[in-house]
Amino acid sequence: MRPHIRQISLSQSIDVLNYIPEFDERFELTKIKERILDKQYLALGVEVEGILVAVKLGYFLNDKVFYSWLGGVLPRFRLLGLAQSLLNEQEQILAAKNVGEIQVKSMNRYPSMLQMLISNHYQIYDIEPNPNSDFLKVKFRKYLV
Repeated sequence: MRPHIRQISLSQSIDVLNYIPEFDERFELTKIKERILDKQYLALGVEVEGILVAVKLGYFLNDKVFYSWLGGVLPRFRLLGLAQSLLNEQEQILAAKNVGEIQVKSMNRYPSMLQMLISNHYQIYDIEPNPNSDFLKVKFRKYLV
């Protein structure tokens, strides 16, 4: 079982994201497109034995700042290092494009995500209330150059 990372479409991203149990809502292609309509985006996926099992979707806020927006790994394929592989691939692609900063938000209801970000040298720079939840949103950033 050798994972393969590649760029994928928005609809392929949504196909996987809608099976991530931690997300409270279903994602629709039209709503995703509305959010990133005028932005350049990067959608990465991991295939295992030809099946798309993990995604990482983000978009450029400007030429030097990238926002890593949504991502996840299907439960059956967790603990294989796929999220870490996607994070590494995303950083390599963005560094090659001379992006200086990656931003990401998470919540303390996702401790494994928080741990992965911190262990990869993402720094907390702000915390904001979440109007839809009791969990706070934690803002991270990492400088690539």
